[in-house]
Formats: sequence, structure tokens, C-alpha cells
Amino acid sequence: MSLQTRPLSDAFGTEVQGLDLTRPLGSDEAAAVYRAWQSSGLLLFRGQELSAEDLVRVGALFGTVEKVRAPDEGPAGSARIRHVANCPVAGKAGILPRGAMQLHTDWCYRETPYKAGLLHALEVPDAGGETVFASTEKAYAALPAETKARIADLTAVQAYQNQETERPDVFHPEAQRAEHPVVIAHPETGRRSLFVNRLMTERIVGPAPDEAAALLQVLLDHIERPDFGYRHGWRKGDLMVWDNLTTQHGRRDFDPAVPRILRRITIRGGRPMAASAKG
Repeated sequence: MSLQTRPLSDAFGTEVQGLDLTRPLGSDEAAAVYRAWQSSGLLLFRGQELSAEDLVRVGALFGTVEKVRAPDEGPAGSARIRHVANCPVAGKAGILPRGAMQLHTDWCYRETPYKAGLLHALEVPDAGGETVFASTEKAYAALPAETKARIADLTAVQAYQNQETERPDVFHPEAQRAEHPVVIAHPETGRRSLFVNRLMTERIVGPAPDEAAALLQVLLDHIERPDFGYRHGWRKGDLMVWDNLTTQHGRRDFDPAVPRILRRITIRGGRPMAASAKG
């Protein structure tokens, strides 16, 4: 079947219209949604009044929903939902409560980053707090051939940034780290994308330090070009689903006194594959 859709921007992203996600989708509908997500890397569903159970069921359309150590809500025994919130929800403090956040890939500092992320808006400010997305697949495709050749076999160290450091550009010595290819191939589509990000990439391995730092800066600036990005102004009931391997996300600042509450679940992934390994 075909879905009713519209582009979110000239860059990338797709809004799926006419689906009520409070009901289970038929197999044809579910397959069409998954194909749209694979093709676009970023899906929006507006006006979804989802329960915790609904959100977990929708997440399962995209893979295995990850469990978390300290869930905020959800079906008994599921342990899958956290709140990205700047105020307590049902007596529990939210995660990532305030401030702007640079573009990043969730869990890139671990051996197996997430496959996908989902955010569902429960309460959002009228202004500020937008989520910014960037397509690293489109960014890679637009690189000059010379740059593609230069980075083809390089790796980069990704590190979990210590938010308590006085210098946010310095990574904590005991940060969690993982080394991944700079250019990866998507495990399902085979399409290539850049796998470095502003928030968590510590360094590129191989070239001399000054050369590696300059190259990383070039790649990060390139990813953040407006023609690869989409800025989402949230409405209550919005559900966003992104491919965590090909789409980075970040956040604009907002008034900390105004409630901003989103449910978050993530989809289990595997180790990113070097594009060079695909031939």
C-alpha cells in the first residue's frame, strides 16, 4: 500500500499523514511505514495521543525496543520509556532537562549504537526547544570525490562527554569510548553516511593531530550545512522517528521555566559497518 505523505523540508524528512497509531497497524501499513523510514531517515506523525503501551508497540515496528535501567513509565516489566523533561513527571526527574545540545548520534560512544530513536511530545513550549536534525547520508553524498577518498578507511574515537567539565570542548579522561569508521554503510540499505558528530567525536585516528583536527572540523561544518538539515518545532502529540545511523539530532535552547516533556524510546542496534567493507 502507499502512505499519504509530505516532505518536511527541502533537505529531508517525511510527514506521514492519516494514520492513527493508537491502533495496531496491519502488515501492509506497517511495511509501508518501515519503507518510508528507510527511504527518508526521519518520520513525523502529528496529533498522536499515545499511551506508554502504544509507544512501545509503535517502536517495535522498527526493531527491538531497548530496555533501560530506570524506566519512567510503561507496561509492567517492559522498562523501556524515559522522559526527556525539565520538570518532574509522576514524581521522577527527567533526563537531559535543559539547555541547547549539539548534533550527535545516540550511543556512538558504545560498540553498538542505537538503530533508531523515537520522541513523543507530551508538553512543549510555544517557542524554543526545537529539535534539529541533519542527514549524514546526504552530507556524505555531497562531499567532493577527493574528500571521500581521503576518509574512506579512517576511523574516529567517539566519547561520552562529561557534562560537568568546566570546558565543554575537553573530553573527560574516564569517558566511555568506542572507535568506529568515519564512513559507514547502512546495514539494510547499503547507503553510505558520515559517522562523526559535533558533540561526541573526540578525534580522527591516523593523520597527524593537527591534520586530523582540521579534517574533523571540515566534516562537522559540512554536516551542519542547512541543506542537509531540518529544524522541528514541536506540537503536543508529535511523534518523531529517526534512523540513528544516518540522522543526527540536537536541540535549541528554551526557557527552563516552561515545561518541556517528551517520552523517549530507542531501538537496539549493531556495530556500525565500515563502508569500505561493502566494496
